Amino acid sequence: MKIALLALLISAPVFANTCFTRDVELRTNQVSLARELCFGDVELKLDIFSPSKALVRYSVDSNRAVKTVELRNGRDLGNGTIAFVFNLESNVVGGGCGDTWEATSQATLIVKRDGTSASIQGVTAEVAYSSDNCHSSMRTQQELSYRKN
Repeated sequence: MKIALLALLISAPVFANTCFTRDVELRTNQVSLARELCFGDVELKLDIFSPSKALVRYSVDSNRAVKTVELRNGRDLGNGTIAFVFNLESNVVGGGCGDTWEATSQATLIVKRDGTSASIQGVTAEVAYSSDNCHSSMRTQQELSYRKN
């Protein structure tokens, strides 16, 4: 009985507090992005002598993931909170001097200045393309936002 309970706990999905869904289809099938991103509680690891960090537990289309975000170079929102943007996903197809497609998604982490709480407030994504990555830079083909459930 204890083994069954332990197996159930290990296989359980991330306890998600907040989920974001992509309702828009990508304009290309060369790269992909998650359809749903769900976030659990954010654990802050505050440190006076080195950069503080946030441990973000989340799921990408029901697959568990963990990201450690250094809390530096944030944007002060003026209301006692600081916003930190960090990468969630990155998918690249091609490269070198040929066709290159890249899809990335980013989340915005809002942290109270006094360190009492942190939460994910938004998720955005971008699809970029270059026909010759050696001689031209990537150009945005599509920008999209995930809808908060």
